Amino acid sequence: MLPAYILTVDITTVGQSISYEEFREQVAPYLTCLDALRGVFHRSPCSITYYPPEAPQSKHELEEYSVRAVVVVSIGKQRAEYLNTLYDAVVRLIMIELSHFEVKADLNKFQFS
Repeated sequence: MLPAYILTVDITTVGQSISYEEFREQVAPYLTCLDALRGVFHRSPCSITYYPPEAPQSKHELEEYSVRAVVVVSIGKQRAEYLNTLYDAVVRLIMIELSHFEVKADLNKFQFS
């Protein structure tokens, strides 16, 4: 069985006064890039989940919005090397374009037996 490569991208507002609608509007085009990347290998879109803000601990703290996108692709080792390069490039693009947000990405490989 082929291994699964899982890219997780978390985008969070930190210390910003922004509405939920503005947040979604700003991150949506870059999450579409992840859908396109996933679409190269499979027809189903990546998993995108928006999270509501947690209650601020004080009146002076701002609400933080976040989104998590997960791309899962199962391919052979040789094609996975190219996929890894694409993952890195897409994540760098997201980090550059959304530099005013906190962007974290993680790439994992799972081998099924």
